[in-house]
Amino acid sequence: STEFRDDRRQGSLKTRGCAYQAELLFGRCVAAMSAGGSEQLLSAGRQIEEAQRRLHEATRAAADTERTAAGALTDLATQRETISRVARQAGDIQADGAGAAGGLARLSRRLKCRRAVLWV
Repeated sequence: STEFRDDRRQGSLKTRGCAYQAELLFGRCVAAMSAGGSEQLLSAGRQIEEAQRRLHEATRAAADTERTAAGALTDLATQRETISRVARQAGDIQADGAGAAGGLARLSRRLKCRRAVLWV
């Protein structure tokens, strides 16, 4: 669960970082427009597109991480149920074994008594 939290935190930081970069680039774009620099404006536009692409990528990665984590949690819950069921069955087997051992001990005592009676 620690790895999941770390991955989620990193995804969240990436998303925030990309959004922050987009805001900075937007500010540069506005500055370039006011200064009349068309080359700067084109460069800022490309940088904005790249930041948007990275933001989309980070969002998709975060969604994939959440789906993977949900699947892992489902698997763990299933495994927990299986382990609990096996533990209960092992307890039942142990109780059955103890009962059988007691029954065998009684049969053995009866057999010994009968043998003793026959030898007399």
